[in-house]
Amino acid sequence: MRRQARLESSTAARHASCLSQLIWATDSEQLDKVVRAFETLSRMDSDSAEIQSDLAAVYLVRALDQASSADLYRSANAALRATEKDPGLPAAWFNLGLALRRTTFVAESRRAFEAYLERDWTGPWAEEVRGYLQDTPVTRRDPSSQVILQTALHGLGDWAEQEFSGGRPKAGFELARVRSLGRELARRARDHSVLDIASSIDRISARRREEDVSQLLTAHLAFKEGLRSYEHGRFEAASTSFRAAVEAARQNSEALALWASFYLASSEYQQARDDYGQALDLLRWITKQTQSGRYPILRARTSYMEGLISAIRGRYSEAIVLAREARNLFEQSRAWDGVERAESLIGAAYRDLGNENAAWHHAHRSLRGRHHQDGPRHLALLSAASLTALTFDAPRIALLIQEELVRLAESREDPLFEATALRRRADILRKLGDHSLALRDLRRSLESVEQIGETSIRRQLLADIHLVEAQLLLERAPNQAIKRFDSVIATFETSGYQRALVGAYVGRARAHFASASTELAALDLERAISELERQRQVIPDPGERIQYFDLARSVFDEAIAVAVRRGDGRAAFMYAERGRARSILDSLLPKRSADSSRTAAVSQIRMPTSLGRDITLLAYWSLSDRVVIWVAQGERVHLRESSVPRGELEGLVEEFREAVFAGQSLPNRAGQRLAELLIQPVAPILRRGTYLVVIPDHALHRLPFSALPGVSGNPFLISDFAIAFAPSSTVFLSARQLLTSRSAEAWARSLVVGAPLVDMELFDLPPLRGVQSEVTTIASLLENPVVLLGTTATRETFLAQAADYQLVHFAGHAVPNTASPHLSRLFLTPDPSSGDSGQLALYELASLPFDQAELVVLSACSTSRGYRSVSEGVSNFATALLAAGVPAVVTNMTDIDDQIAADFTVAFYRKLMAGADPARALQLAAVQTVRNSESPSTSARTWAGFQLHGAFLRQEGYP
Repeated sequence: MRRQARLESSTAARHASCLSQLIWATDSEQLDKVVRAFETLSRMDSDSAEIQSDLAAVYLVRALDQASSADLYRSANAALRATEKDPGLPAAWFNLGLALRRTTFVAESRRAFEAYLERDWTGPWAEEVRGYLQDTPVTRRDPSSQVILQTALHGLGDWAEQEFSGGRPKAGFELARVRSLGRELARRARDHSVLDIASSIDRISARRREEDVSQLLTAHLAFKEGLRSYEHGRFEAASTSFRAAVEAARQNSEALALWASFYLASSEYQQARDDYGQALDLLRWITKQTQSGRYPILRARTSYMEGLISAIRGRYSEAIVLAREARNLFEQSRAWDGVERAESLIGAAYRDLGNENAAWHHAHRSLRGRHHQDGPRHLALLSAASLTALTFDAPRIALLIQEELVRLAESREDPLFEATALRRRADILRKLGDHSLALRDLRRSLESVEQIGETSIRRQLLADIHLVEAQLLLERAPNQAIKRFDSVIATFETSGYQRALVGAYVGRARAHFASASTELAALDLERAISELERQRQVIPDPGERIQYFDLARSVFDEAIAVAVRRGDGRAAFMYAERGRARSILDSLLPKRSADSSRTAAVSQIRMPTSLGRDITLLAYWSLSDRVVIWVAQGERVHLRESSVPRGELEGLVEEFREAVFAGQSLPNRAGQRLAELLIQPVAPILRRGTYLVVIPDHALHRLPFSALPGVSGNPFLISDFAIAFAPSSTVFLSARQLLTSRSAEAWARSLVVGAPLVDMELFDLPPLRGVQSEVTTIASLLENPVVLLGTTATRETFLAQAADYQLVHFAGHAVPNTASPHLSRLFLTPDPSSGDSGQLALYELASLPFDQAELVVLSACSTSRGYRSVSEGVSNFATALLAAGVPAVVTNMTDIDDQIAADFTVAFYRKLMAGADPARALQLAAVQTVRNSESPSTSARTWAGFQLHGAFLRQEGYP
């Protein structure tokens, strides 16, 4: 099947190849590869129900193999797409039922299984399905501690009312009930707040001082009135009552004062006063007062609310920390409803950071107990999960969730919840292209809003509704859309609702562009990107910053597309630079505080001027329907475009890559088509014999550029140019500056490391026959190198010495980790005396102070492989070392026989020692290999995977 797929370029052949890979996948890494292949195939032929159904199946297989909640929902979404494309396809309904069965959507799963049986009553899965339909899952759990707590808090108000009206017997009964609830709360949750409040009542009553008793009653009555107003949505009145309760309880009941302060903060939050400043001040004060651990539920709810405010203000990492603290305290207190709310908040923060797997994991955990939540909280959990589905391009799952949410909101007859649910469903329907139903939901949503009093929540909800309305108006009435966007943005800007601002700016930019106001469109897109950069600055974790910008890819796409249509190639190029490799640039800046370093990174982004006559920068950006190409030479930047859908481009790259590394004859159909799209549009500008610095994008990171057809009749592009790669122009210029500052006497200090002595049984790695010869020969070409070979090539020795040399060469095994690239490994010689296995993790290598390094060569398999980010490029050995301050790194794109690798790297070093710079040396070694090969057209597999990442220095006098 695989051989047939290589011979044919049809999607049917590639589909067969993907299925064969699934059959033979034996571990998680191979399964990940199968999923990526099916995803590529899905983008190439998005109308095939069979491909979508099989994609659902492979997602489900991986979900079960890797316990991935995200893959469950991906599987369900793909199956739903398949049922839309072909409602008669039984496999799609079967896959949908299986995926939903493992989520919390049991009723929807049953409907999918019933739909399957309607189409295939006697098929291969029919008996299995009938078994699922007979299986009715039952969910039970203990009551939440928060229910006990809320009952007790209301009971204290009942006691105060009876005491105040003279009903002493009833008051005594209520207080006894409160004490009983307090004891249960202390036993279950170790929360003593209710018992402490009851003790303060006993203490004040025993004193019999009328003034103290009156003050205490005032506090409890105000607290009860505040709870009543709060639960009915009268937050301004609630604030007044809780403020009075705090004042009255401050001297006589600390626990009551703390709870009243918490509800006061909640009321202030609901009114969004002073950008949540008053609410935050109260919450932070409560946190200080609850350090003793006597009131864990109060502390948990305080952390949760502070995390919620942090998320709204765009401080997502801070929100995760606070929500995790809340979740842990809720778990310890057996407050299950609080656990699920905290999980939902963690998932929402990860969603806004762009971490799809983590977002789905926590959303899934939050939904498990949603049927045990009260109405508002049930709605909130569903709403967060729906938005997660919408964010990660699963609108069908979002609609499935939202349908439940709308049904629940309508059954409550609460205008606020109903308006919110209908507004979200309208947005989902809009994204699915059903504008008439979306408009119907918006009208109903506005009718519900009219029943809500004039509050900040009403104003915010109206802005959300008008945002969806503006998106619907974009195509048919852009000028009306602009007016709607104006009011929405004004509301968002004044309410501190930073999370939604970017989308509103982008929407207004589209409306301006549709009404031919391209300057205004460009201005709004600049605002959107500036807001993204501002929010990025407050994300402390580098990985989360990458995910956040990955999620923002579409905004950069919009900005680049508008700049291109305006004919402003320089502006388009600068937007591309602002959207690429920002974390690497952060690392290359001088070591200051994290915030100042990230701020400085923005100002460091610059055009690639003063490159010299012999260097051409060739940069790409893949839009949904075309590729944008820039050629930078000296002070000039040329702009070109090639029309090709992103899915087709990805398929061509994979087809060509397979052909190159399988040793097939070149050029082939895919290579010629890629050259036509990527090289020929700029061929007249390029000067043969010069250097090309390629900045790839998206699928092009996986393309062996050097094996593409040449520009002047040469079989390969490498024959025409010395080629280097960089994550961005700014990173290349920074690496070049580093290299210039370090270069003195070339390669005066070299370290050559060969590690053939790996524990083959432990790590299941093949023997390395060519390493010793490679290291010995390379060492003979260098001047006074330090050689670590065999037993001397231990991890400890390597880490102690590697940072002291200009040139470091490693020959041995490498195992990339595409899921967690920082855990990719080089294998050195084990040291039995210390118990060291010889594994050197990438994060350890990248932490070395490479202040002297000019070039690191990793002569090992697949050192270019890693996690592919749409904003950062590929996170692998090369990018990690560039970020660590190594100006130039040579890696390999694929697995290669170590003897063949040794022959090529020796040829590379011969050219290097003859005076060529690393880029030219790689070119000359490749050209020599082609000339000496018995079959030049198939020789690319031996040299096309070797890539130079970063900068290079051209030695004067060398051709």
